[in-house]
Amino acid sequence: MGVIARSRGAVGGHHGCGVRTYPQSDRLETLRSFIYTIGERSTSTVAGRMAWQLFTPCGDLRVEGGDGKPGVIGGKMIELDGVSKIYRMGDIELRALNNVSLKIDSGDLVAMMGPSGSGKSTMMNILGCLDVPTDGAYRLDGNDVGGLSDNALAEIRNRKIGFVFQSFNLIPRTSAVRNVELPMVYAGMGGRRDKAVEALERVGLGGRVKHMPNELSGGQQQRVAIARAIVTDPVMILADEPTGNLDSTSTVEIMKLLIELNDSGRTVILITHEDEVASFAKRVITLRDGEIVRDEIPRNRAAITP
Repeated sequence: MGVIARSRGAVGGHHGCGVRTYPQSDRLETLRSFIYTIGERSTSTVAGRMAWQLFTPCGDLRVEGGDGKPGVIGGKMIELDGVSKIYRMGDIELRALNNVSLKIDSGDLVAMMGPSGSGKSTMMNILGCLDVPTDGAYRLDGNDVGGLSDNALAEIRNRKIGFVFQSFNLIPRTSAVRNVELPMVYAGMGGRRDKAVEALERVGLGGRVKHMPNELSGGQQQRVAIARAIVTDPVMILADEPTGNLDSTSTVEIMKLLIELNDSGRTVILITHEDEVASFAKRVITLRDGEIVRDEIPRNRAAITP
């Protein structure tokens, strides 16, 4: 048994779990490279913290149950009931979310917006099972995740959620196909290379499976990140500012891809500050001061021409 450790830490107030142990395998060097690469990056951003905890589950992660298919269209993918998140620093209390109740149907495409300090980053952490509410209940695809252990949350993240980050979070000097394989390595899935290639083909990068990140454009790197997000067949895609580092042409390409995933039955949640990106959503939720102040269906939803 090989042991890879990192010190205890916090992600949005949620405790870490200390030493991680991983079985020896032909992928151990890939695991080491990934863990230490992400660990050396700045963790001051939400995306950086998400990547760090997302791919380092406690103990030997073995995914059991779940068919890896989208939930029933029209069923409830997300249910928040009176959710609050409170951070305490000595005598100071910061209420990042305040008694938020929200339901999102399976198969929906939702944009969450709000200014800095509105609570959308905290909301993203909770929806992504990277943090837990201080008060209230959160059910994801029928699972009450509020009181789950770190191990159980890691299983939920790996099995049900695909993450897409603004900064891509690809491993340098590692090919596109090996980047896409990583979630399957942690899940102990077989047939990883074939599945990774298939995912890359689905996002239009079948001819670039051996390319390194520095050999790809920004839009292509985000496509690799999306392939990594969908390779385990999650029921939900959680995208944090997915076009924030892209030009207008690449933005349209990435939104087209996310819409296609949504059309295939995936629930897609976009965290964005860009009105242009939010205009593609079926529903737009606006947060301010930890509360939902607007929840609307756009009258003139933007369309992407073939």
